[in-house]
Amino acid sequence: MGTVLVSKIKYITSNAVKRTVERNQIRYYVWKNINSQYHAKISPFRLLWVNTKDIKKGLPLEKPHTVIEVRDGDWDLKAVDLFELDPRFRSLIAHFTEGVPWQETELYQSVLNLIKKKGMHYHKCTNEDELLDRLKKVDELYYYVKNHGYKTQSELYGGGWRGFVRRLNVPCTLEMREINVDIDRNGEILFVDGIHRLAVAYALNIEKVPVFVFIRHKKWQEYREYVYKNSNKVPENVKPHPDIMYLLNT
Repeated sequence: MGTVLVSKIKYITSNAVKRTVERNQIRYYVWKNINSQYHAKISPFRLLWVNTKDIKKGLPLEKPHTVIEVRDGDWDLKAVDLFELDPRFRSLIAHFTEGVPWQETELYQSVLNLIKKKGMHYHKCTNEDELLDRLKKVDELYYYVKNHGYKTQSELYGGGWRGFVRRLNVPCTLEMREINVDIDRNGEILFVDGIHRLAVAYALNIEKVPVFVFIRHKKWQEYREYVYKNSNKVPENVKPHPDIMYLLNT
């Protein structure tokens, strides 16, 4: 076999191994640290379909989440309004809903200044031309969703043999590439990552989007536990919550 083919096979094999190891590690971590303590189990790879406009607040992303967990404390009280949280969100909404050119958005100016003054990059963009190319791809995302509807990562990769082959090139779990969120003590969905997809959904008035939950507040998990054990006593206004509904059917 040629060198290129051998390298490709090694790359694909490596990705498959990484995905398998990652998924098994996540399952074990969730079982050991969460599901062994609660009857209201957490399905680590279950996506929640949430009302887009119900995602009103977000948390500053200090570092990427790496594990699914139930966390106590006041971390959820740091959440702020999405439009205050992230200039990218403000810029994306202005561009898509008001037609503001990219070059006139807060996002464009701030990123360009960082590139020029501090040598930082935005999605691997190191100069203005690369930044414009990157933003064109965001436009392409917008028009794809507008014309074809919002799709999960799994749907984008497709099924059958072709979908299988496409997935071989992905080193990480597809579900984790959806919009990432946490859930606070009261069950509110807090945005964490995936700003482009969320902004596009906002701008196009997409009713629901799939999200991947990393952290649930301990008080929320305790409420899920109460619901699971007392489903006949749950107030009617609580049942529609996406992190509660499937518990009532188990």
